[in-house]
This record gives sequence, C-alpha cells and structure tokens, in this order.
Amino acid sequence: MSDPERYYLMLTPDLERALAENEIDLNELVRRAAPNVRLEMGENFVSSADGQKELVTILLASAAVIAALTPSAAHCWASLSYSRKNVGSLSALR
Repeated sequence: MSDPERYYLMLTPDLERALAENEIDLNELVRRAAPNVRLEMGENFVSSADGQKELVTILLASAAVIAALTPSAAHCWASLSYSRKNVGSLSALR
C-alpha cells in the first residue's frame, strides 16, 4: 500500500448545517465507508480573509481509498440535497 496522502475536507456552511440537522456524524460516515482512512483535525492550509485560523477535517489515505469513498460521499451529499421529508434514506448511512 502506498504512503497515505492528506486530503483536506472543507465543508460549506450549508452542508455542515444539513449534516447537523439530520444528525449525521461525518467522521462515523467516513469510518464506516472506508475503515482504512485516518481522520484528524488540522489547520486549513488556506488562510481566511481576516487572518483567523480555521480547523478542518483531514483524511489520511491512499488515492485508491479516497476513490472508493467517493460514491458514499456522493450518495450522502445527494440525499442531503432533497427536502427534509425526502431525507429518510439517510438513516441507512448512520
């Protein structure tokens, strides 16, 4: 297996809110979909306009593992894009 690479996961405020409203833990979702991914919190490598540091989730994994995780993430994001009454399918992700 190749050395893990760092993938910075920066969610939009709308996506963070949708995850919270639907009680979805992103870390748990990643662990279930790709157990080989190591998660850590780290500093955003892009400074914000006001100079404050922002913490982001960093995925440590090989490119192949990230590629395998992509369908699960896409399914989650697509499910969150529907109205609240149609979000019942998210329970399968928990």
